[in-house]
Amino acid sequence: MSKIKTIIIALLCFWTSHSFAQWECRSHLASNLKPLYENSNLSWAAELEASGGYLTNSYIGNGMAFLGADLTFNRVQFYAEGAYKYWYNQDLDLDETFTKSRFGLRELSASYFSNNFNLRLGLHQIQAGDFFLLNERALGASFNYSASNTKLVLATGTVTKDFSRNGIFCSTAYIYDIVPTRTPTAGTDFGETNFATLSFQKDLSHKPTKASSSSEDEFETFDEFTDFDESSKSNPFGFASYGGIIYSEFGSFYDNPLIDFGLNTAINLGPIGTAKAEGIYQLGNDNKAWILFAQLEKEFQSKSGNLTTLQATYLTKHDIGESTASLPRFSNLILGEVFRMDLVDLPLINASLKQQFTNSELSFKLQYTQQLKAEQLKELDFSVGKFYLKKHLRLTAITGVMNSDDLNEWAKLARLEMRVFF
Repeated sequence: MSKIKTIIIALLCFWTSHSFAQWECRSHLASNLKPLYENSNLSWAAELEASGGYLTNSYIGNGMAFLGADLTFNRVQFYAEGAYKYWYNQDLDLDETFTKSRFGLRELSASYFSNNFNLRLGLHQIQAGDFFLLNERALGASFNYSASNTKLVLATGTVTKDFSRNGIFCSTAYIYDIVPTRTPTAGTDFGETNFATLSFQKDLSHKPTKASSSSEDEFETFDEFTDFDESSKSNPFGFASYGGIIYSEFGSFYDNPLIDFGLNTAINLGPIGTAKAEGIYQLGNDNKAWILFAQLEKEFQSKSGNLTTLQATYLTKHDIGESTASLPRFSNLILGEVFRMDLVDLPLINASLKQQFTNSELSFKLQYTQQLKAEQLKELDFSVGKFYLKKHLRLTAITGVMNSDDLNEWAKLARLEMRVFF
């Protein structure tokens, strides 16, 4: 059954881990899938989460319970994952307490797969093959093909606030509300906000090329303590990858469809690190702009396997003609634990330091993100996480300070989170 479990996990992570592996993913539900009984095609896993903390004169807390089930026959897979979530916020200034709870679905999908491709239908997380443009939970279809170091993604879907990654069902949607104007950008009903994309990526370095997303999603399946190999060491100078993408958003929410065309590349800089760049041309009636992305990343690996990662990212927008605010809504960069900055907040800078102690299964991350215009959002976060009980228990401590033109002073965050995996 270990072989079946490996296949299941690989399917769940195939187009997530290599392209959008998050720097700190606190959920490991999929990696805990286990057969219901010996030789069973049905596997399951569960996760419980509880947290408590303080955010600028408010006591905050939340609780979650997840349940996932996987049914695989030969090349067909059915996967379902649901959750119950509870939020608590006691505002000391207003002397009011806000609570909310709800059930929700993270995924309900069917897949047909082979060694080279995966076709998935239903509610699931969809990612384009570029560095940052699309990473969203949608009701739709995605086709992923990989052969001869070339990856192709064809996908379409509809997104609503109920199940989007940064929407109502997000674990921090209610406890991180110091700037109430920052609301989910997805539609309320099916068909209001939709997308379609076609992308390709050619790998020239014979190793996976990580994308830029530094977001944190409680549903991600990337294991931050995998074994490190030669891929983390310096590579010779030269191009590591190149790719292109066509992306569109449309629906009753939009006055005119949004169409993006883009090219991207990654370049090995030897001992300096890896540089990634992408240019997107946004085309629409009275909404033309260039979106530019640049990132530099450097990894240091010790003889014991510990890994240090430095990363600096710059994202900006250049309007063509009149000023435009129409930007892709579903990139979900989610930069910053509280502000969760995204493409709508351009221009942005982000710098981070991540340290992983592999043998002790301990990691910490220091991250700073700033918006260079508009509300002048800025946030500095520090987190420490460690596994216990053979990765069945994870504790994470998170602290940070943040400010903007909408706040009178720096806000402060301190939060402790516990996750138990079954």
